[in-house]
Amino acid sequence: MIATKDKKDLTKRDIGLFFLAMILIVIAALIGSAVYYTQSFGNLTDTLYHTEYNLTYTSTELESYKMQLEDALERLNDSKRDLDYYDTLYMNKSSELDDTRTRLTSQILDLTQNLNKTTKNLKNVQVELNDTKYNLSWTYDAYINFKEKYESAKEERDEFEEEVEYLKDRLKTYEGG
Repeated sequence: MIATKDKKDLTKRDIGLFFLAMILIVIAALIGSAVYYTQSFGNLTDTLYHTEYNLTYTSTELESYKMQLEDALERLNDSKRDLDYYDTLYMNKSSELDDTRTRLTSQILDLTQNLNKTTKNLKNVQVELNDTKYNLSWTYDAYINFKEKYESAKEERDEFEEEVEYLKDRLKTYEGG
């Protein structure tokens, strides 16, 4: 029985060793799992930290870009309002320019017609002036001729009056004498 006892002890020992080996394997597996998961959680924590940092950085940049977009939209709206204002101003000024151009064209036409009438009247006045100059020249020549005849007749009359006075004096002298 010694052999059986040794066999039983051996089996008990083998089972104990087997359980001890299993417990050691389980403990090693738990320790390995704990180390692995600790490292994995550390890596995940690092990844989460970097992801959170990137997310924060990206959110900050996104907010900055959003503000830049709002500023750009506001400037674009201002530009649109300015463009609308200048379009309206251009249309108004263009309309005013067309009206002014039409009015000035009409005035130029009227002035051209008046100038043509005035030029025609001026030519008529020049013809009348030339006729009047001719008539005046003829009248002046007639006046000069008349004046010369008048002066000549006046001189003759003065001579006759002197002669009459002389004859009156002589007659008085013959009658009284």
